[in-house]
Amino acid sequence: MELKDQLSALQTELKSYVEKAAEEKKNFGTMLTETKESVEKLQKQIDAVDIKLAEKHQAGAPELSLEEELKQNDDVARIIKNRSGRVSFTVKSNRFFDRKTTITSAAVGASTSGVLTIDRISGITAEARQGLRVRDLFLARPTSLQLVDFVKVTSPPSYTISMTGDTTNGSKAIANTSISTSGLKVGQPISGTGIAAGSVIASITGANAITVSKNATATATGVALSVTAGAGSVTAEGNAINESAVTFASASEKVKTIAAFIPATKQILDDFAELAGYINTSLPYYVNLEEELQLLSGDGTGENLHGYIPQAQAYDTSLNVAGDNKIDQLGHAISQIARSKELTPTFIVLNEMDWWAIRLTKDSYGRYILGDPQTAVRPSIWGLDVVPTTSIPQNQFLVGTGAPPAAEIRDRMDMQVEISTEHADFFQKNLVAIRAEKRVANVVKRPNAFVQGQFS
Repeated sequence: MELKDQLSALQTELKSYVEKAAEEKKNFGTMLTETKESVEKLQKQIDAVDIKLAEKHQAGAPELSLEEELKQNDDVARIIKNRSGRVSFTVKSNRFFDRKTTITSAAVGASTSGVLTIDRISGITAEARQGLRVRDLFLARPTSLQLVDFVKVTSPPSYTISMTGDTTNGSKAIANTSISTSGLKVGQPISGTGIAAGSVIASITGANAITVSKNATATATGVALSVTAGAGSVTAEGNAINESAVTFASASEKVKTIAAFIPATKQILDDFAELAGYINTSLPYYVNLEEELQLLSGDGTGENLHGYIPQAQAYDTSLNVAGDNKIDQLGHAISQIARSKELTPTFIVLNEMDWWAIRLTKDSYGRYILGDPQTAVRPSIWGLDVVPTTSIPQNQFLVGTGAPPAAEIRDRMDMQVEISTEHADFFQKNLVAIRAEKRVANVVKRPNAFVQGQFS
């Protein structure tokens, strides 16, 4: 075979490997070792044929190659630098005329690690990731055990005032009480036949008459009623002090494991260092993302955490009035917590879309209610920090407190990332398993310190 034909065949074969290398770079981020070796081998063969062709045209004295002549030509250098203009020059080397193909990027290996150098930005550009802020709202403390137990008061210190009275179905009035109302106070819980659950004394209307907060469910005469009074009471000198009672209950939360796992070949981690770094940072992020979702909405069943939303008070929609907007409803939720005599709330969790709907609210003059858009405004409503996040569904909200008496996070194990070949047949297959995990318990001690609801 003629040298020229041999060179053409080698170039055709090299071109196929160049295309293969480009596809490998697209799929794997780099050229496979086997392809790289084939490209280098073909390049050496092409170089050898080039030398033989050059020797055929030698006339005794060594000649400059075309590359060397171009490098030494000042006019060519000027054209390359300015990227414009025109130049003519005489080629003295006969070696040039054995190349009858157009010189292209593919011919010199622009898409592989060949002649042309490429500008590669180091690292891997990660996917979009949301900020994780819910955990930061609460105190987190370590624990060395798998079960976190706590004691809570189910019935605070109090004593019971027994009385009788007459109820009328659909009415809040109770008359003919058997004792003087002087021992009663507004806000004291009241129960008995015909009294709606959750009723409290709303007002004292006479020496033997009161009204309650909810309508009676039955009409009855002389029914037994019980009023729960606080432990403290005014006692006349020499009289017996009312005996109070308090009840407790034990509650517990299990430590749960949140983890992520991915397999990879040992070779790719050795050859592509950035991939190892990407995996080692990505897995912990997705573990923490799942933790945030669990802290908010975990239902407590199986291996799920018991989140704040499932345990919180449901928003009392009877507080809504005509014309209320989202800001008004959040104010009602705050007042609902206050009526429950709970801890003062410190935060509001909203979906990003709901926060921006509020932030863009204008008054009748077209002014933004929450401040000038040219001024940096800390997200807050009614004095509470607003946490905008996509971890809560749109139109849902959570109002609560991060105070430890209400809730806290207990960490059994901080985030750990482990790499091992000791999984199934990974050692035999040169595979590694990469795992990120943490162990955590979510302890909500006073669920009524939280209110969750839907915007309407």
